[in-house]
Amino acid sequence: MFDHCLFFVLILEDDVDAGRECIIKGHHMYLNEDPKDLVHEYMNMTEANTLSAIERTMVGIYIAKETPGSNSSDVGVILEGVVVLRDLENVALATAMLFGFFTS
Repeated sequence: MFDHCLFFVLILEDDVDAGRECIIKGHHMYLNEDPKDLVHEYMNMTEANTLSAIERTMVGIYIAKETPGSNSSDVGVILEGVVVLRDLENVALATAMLFGFFTS
């Protein structure tokens, strides 16, 4: 079942990047996968705890925020427990870069 929160964000947000993120997560849900398997969000965690969680991730995108409502965040790509790209602008760009790694 689709998470209704995704659609509220898509409708209420006037931010193009938030809309793209919702579509990417929705596509993952359409494939009967949990969007949390692709996009890992880390909030209110120390850097050591965040790195420990990242090391347990094989493939994915991470978003590290200090607080749930903060606009500043670190978006990056994880491959085999290693951050290969960081400080990306948004989840859509991170997804494109991740697909680029898959095809190279």
